Amino acid sequence: MSLSGAHVLVTELPEPPPPSEELTAMIAKCAPVPLRRPGRELAIALGLFAIWAALLCAALGLRADLPALPLVRYLVGGLAWCAVVGLGVRIALAPAPGQVLPSLSIARLAAAFLPLGAAIAAVLLLVEAPSHAVQLEGPAALAKIVHCLSLGLGTAIVPLGWTVLRSRSRLLVGTAWTGAVLGVGAGALGALVLHVVCPVGGALHLVVGHVGSLVAGALLGAVVASRISRR
Repeated sequence: MSLSGAHVLVTELPEPPPPSEELTAMIAKCAPVPLRRPGRELAIALGLFAIWAALLCAALGLRADLPALPLVRYLVGGLAWCAVVGLGVRIALAPAPGQVLPSLSIARLAAAFLPLGAAIAAVLLLVEAPSHAVQLEGPAALAKIVHCLSLGLGTAIVPLGWTVLRSRSRLLVGTAWTGAVLGVGAGALGALVLHVVCPVGGALHLVVGHVGSLVAGALLGAVVASRISRR
């Protein structure tokens, strides 16, 4: 068939029929889809994290050596944990400028390096009053490490699960890494609670029992986010 013949066939195609009145009325009733507001969603998530942490601290009570601790170092340590919580949740939930989904490359780096940086900072900012802190050795020290690690991870489970369920539509790309960095933020919340309630001293206890919550939270977040997104 020549090009001129094809041109004739194309020009002879009938005009499409106009939409029906029912379709036009249905379209007119459709409301516009609301735009996502990442800042609002981030604020809701962090608000839930804060309420949960406050409830746990109130239920568990403040650490016995709190009056003897150096106030400035103690507050700086608490603010550092708050920063890790905020970073983890921010990277997991809020997209980069001009993007729709969170950045997978940033999530990978944060999930890998935030726990490492937190461990280094925790040792450098070690906050304890040697004459008032609880010093444990042997099986008792190991048991307390396991206790604190369990408490930190237990603290992380509720906000982590709620946030993953609420945000699973944005966890379809790079699910495991996004869930992992969210788990780091939730684990840091557990470490913040331990910072408030645990009087046990020593760098080993702090790194394994407290900072270990970040690693455990990252692993749990990766698994939970991956499983939920497949449903």
